[in-house]
Formats: sequence, C-alpha cells, structure tokens
Amino acid sequence: MTRRSISPWSVVLAAGVAAVLLLGLGKKLDVVDPEVARRGVGFCLSMLLVVAGNVYPKWLPPPSQRTAPGPAARFDRWLGQSMVLVGGALAVLWWLLPAAALFPVAGMVGVAASGLVTTRWVSRGELPALAAPQGLLLQLFVAVGWVHAMFLADAALGDAAAQWVAIGYPLVHGVLLALAARSRAPAASS
Repeated sequence: MTRRSISPWSVVLAAGVAAVLLLGLGKKLDVVDPEVARRGVGFCLSMLLVVAGNVYPKWLPPPSQRTAPGPAARFDRWLGQSMVLVGGALAVLWWLLPAAALFPVAGMVGVAASGLVTTRWVSRGELPALAAPQGLLLQLFVAVGWVHAMFLADAALGDAAAQWVAIGYPLVHGVLLALAARSRAPAASS
C-alpha cells in the first residue's frame, strides 16, 4: 500500500474554503460583524486566486513534453498571471475600500475580470476537461465571478436578492459542463 502525501495546495484550498464557510456561518448566526464577514470572504476568495495562479504552472508537464508547446504554454502563462493579478487586485480592494464603495466596486471588478478570462478561454474553441488543472481553474474563476455577482446584487437590492442570485450558479456551471463535453466530443462523420 502506497501512502499519498497531502499537497500544500490542498491544505491552502481547504483552509480558504473553511474560512469562507466559517465567516458566512458567523454572519448568519450574528457572531461575526456582517462587514467583517463580507470583507473576509472577498479577501479569502481573492487570495485563493493568487495561490492558484502561482501553483498552476507546477501542475503542468514541462513544455517539451506537450504536443503543442508554443500556444498552450503561452495560454497557461497568461492564465497563471491573470489569476495572480486579478486575485491581487481584488484582495487590495477588499482590504482597503471604504464600506460604501466596497460591494459595487469589488463586485464589478470581480465580475468583469472573471467574464474576460472566461470569454478568452471559451474563444479558444476548446474547453479543457473540467477535472484537468485548467478546468479546475476555469471553475474557480467562474465561481469567484459568480460570488462577486452576488455581492453586486447585495449592494443593489439587498441580502435577500443575493441569495436568489445564487440559484443561477448551478445553471452556469451546467452550461460549462455541457460546453466542455461538446468541445471534446468526436466530430460526427457524414
């Protein structure tokens, strides 16, 4: 029997997810101040992007072992850099913005950045397998964008509206799954 080690990335991911869940639960139970909870959730999600952008290149095979190293390596480099830059910018916003501007500004930046990255990804014509490293990062970007959409809904319409916006996420995720499956399906021969 082989013993598998736990990667540092798994520990960081688990800690980030646990922090988000605890902050959200603390807000609902009135144990954590709502503004502290919102800032904490936004900051944790931002830092997950930074960590993922730094770790992502280590998950990939060296360019010499890829079938198309040029374009794939450039896109992977762009993806990692985008994650670090977007996550860093969002972390600064969540940390420093005054409360009145926090949700609208951070929400718009998060939605816009997630939308731009996802659009560039989809425009490549082939979505990765969602279980592959690129696919996991695509799901993380979409999830962070959706959370920021919920923050925007909260700022514009209140907390109850943000909870209703959450319903759309499984639908968007399902569309991503369908697109990814379709882009890898063999072409029908006529």
